[in-house]
Amino acid sequence: MPPRNILVPVDGSIRAIDAVSYADDLADKCGATISLLYVLQTDEPYILPEHLEKLIQETGAAKSEADRILAAAMDRVALCDGARVSMETREGDPAGEILKFCREKGIDLIVMGDRGMGDLQGLLLGSVSHKVAQAAECPCLLYRGGTAA
Repeated sequence: MPPRNILVPVDGSIRAIDAVSYADDLADKCGATISLLYVLQTDEPYILPEHLEKLIQETGAAKSEADRILAAAMDRVALCDGARVSMETREGDPAGEILKFCREKGIDLIVMGDRGMGDLQGLLLGSVSHKVAQAAECPCLLYRGGTAA
């Protein structure tokens, strides 16, 4: 059965943006909708100095970064009907929020890059794509740049 609701989590990495194009092509062929999701990670393994954290909150740097990343992803979507694409930003643990989003929105396929912006952290703690692929209740396609796994 072809997918009807495709989720593409984006983090600003090349692979995530390329995964958007792949999902767009697939959605076009299947008549599916696409949800673009950016998760602002709030469980960082390091602590920011209080003055720096306050500056980020005051300037809205995190929100503008999320908007920039989602806009770049939306630029890769070539679907004629913009109503078939939605964008959302959440905060928290990226893998957990992606899985939660899938349950809430009835996602039946996740398309995501196999390597994101946190490669070094992923080597130490396990990548977001690996965690999602292991725990997702729907199929998960990992995009590897040129091929899908």
